[in-house]
Amino acid sequence: MRIKKMKLLYTPVSADIESYVKKKRNIIYGAKAMNANLPGYMARYTTDYDIWSRKPTRDVVGMERTLERRRPTTDDYYIRRTAIPGKDDYYGYGKKVYRIVDKETEEVVVDYSNPPDDPNLSHIVRGIQYQTLTHQKMRLQVILADPAMKFRHEKAQRDLNRINNYLRQKRNQW
Repeated sequence: MRIKKMKLLYTPVSADIESYVKKKRNIIYGAKAMNANLPGYMARYTTDYDIWSRKPTRDVVGMERTLERRRPTTDDYYIRRTAIPGKDDYYGYGKKVYRIVDKETEEVVVDYSNPPDDPNLSHIVRGIQYQTLTHQKMRLQVILADPAMKFRHEKAQRDLNRINNYLRQKRNQW
């Protein structure tokens, strides 16, 4: 069961998304970034991409066009502008987010938002910029400390435990 689930982490749409992110030099954050930084057996199943872009309004339109090119006869995706609940702080909650949504399933495929101003928040894996584990750890600790983000506490705690376990294993290897 676990192996089948892990195969679903990478789809043909994923290749289109990653090539566009690589070309535009955007930064992938969230669960996809954590999966890129952790070994495969510690990965968390997720279907959507969270992307930081300096120009999210431009890039979300370009990404939708890229995804639409896969099947040019159909209009499979649309863009929805929303705000993530919570206070407007360094870690992106409360900011405007542009979402690409699959029309058939109503599932979010990609979230675009502005990045924080931290210059050391990403590193490159296979030519794609991903959020670092230390930056993710700081973000998760802020979420856990914020009572307004209570709806995310359980998932944030699981992710934080996953990162701490990996860092502990890595430290014990040396």
